[in-house]
Order: sequence, then structure tokens, then C-alpha cells
Amino acid sequence: MNMFGEARTENVSDAVKLLVIDHQKVERIFSELAASSSVAARQSMCAQLDAELSRHTAVEERVLYPFVRTSISNGQQMIDEAVAEHDEARRLLEQLVTADPSSGEFTAVLEELQRAVDHHVQEEESELFPKLEAEAPADALREMRRELEAAKAEEHPTPTLPARQARPGRSGSGRSSLRTAMTRTST
Repeated sequence: MNMFGEARTENVSDAVKLLVIDHQKVERIFSELAASSSVAARQSMCAQLDAELSRHTAVEERVLYPFVRTSISNGQQMIDEAVAEHDEARRLLEQLVTADPSSGEFTAVLEELQRAVDHHVQEEESELFPKLEAEAPADALREMRRELEAAKAEEHPTPTLPARQARPGRSGSGRSSLRTAMTRTST
């Protein structure tokens, strides 16, 4: 679902482009999940969603948010809200990966998570990113792109689905890698 227009990566800095491309990946996974009725496909797509959201959230909280918090006017308030939205997404993702993919609960949590993520993306792309690009020097944005790429390369989320949903012979911890990644980056 592309609710923000086709040209989201045009006329933006390379740092912002990298983050918007992540947003678009997550949107595609949401669309595929919503269209799928196969339990196995939903499990696989949940793992992909978990991995993408985990990596993206960890990278934003490690690189982007500290810079915005200290270098952009009203940055502290913007980032406090963004972190609260990440926390809500973590909670919903945890519910999603533990729900039975064939249940109504799964569909309801998926829709709630998608609304939360869409809201967060819309705020970042319409408020945070334009403010960042207006206030940050070009050399800082270039350096941020390098740091974002390095952080993405270092993040290796290992999504797992709960053991009760895994296929025979597989097991999972039931713990979302988003939470694991955030624990890892906050230490």
C-alpha cells in the first residue's frame, strides 16, 4: 500500500531515501500478509515483517533518533513520540507472531499493527524527515547515510515464531527479534 505517493524517494537526501525504502519494504510485506490465507505463507511473511521492522527500528533508534534529539529543533519531543510508537509496534508485533495465523485474532492484530506502522511512517515522512533535511547540514546527512548503512549491515535480526506454530522439527523462542534487537542495542 503506497498511501504517501509514488515519489517518496525523489528529491530527498540519501539518508532519508534509505529509510523510506525500508518503509516501502514493510508496506509490501503488510500487503502480502493481508492478501494471504495460507498459514505457512503467513508464518513466513511474519518472520520477514519481524526482521524488517526489527532492523529498521534498531537502526533508527541507534543512528537517526540520537541525532534528531540533539540537533533538530523540537527534536526531543519528536523522538519521544517516535519511540513510544516503536514500543507500540513491538507490543503488537509480539502479539502477531504468537497468534494463530488462521485466526481472526491474527487478522485483527495485523490490521492494528499496520495502522500503527502506517501512522508512524506518515509522521516520519511528512514531519520528521522534512524537518531533518531542512535543519541538518548536507555533510551531516551524508555522514548519517554512512552510519545508517553501517548499522543496517551490523543488525542481524533472527526472527522466530513460537514453537507451537512452527512446523514439525523446528522450534522458536516465541520472542520477537524486535525486542531482542532493541535489548541488544540499548546495552
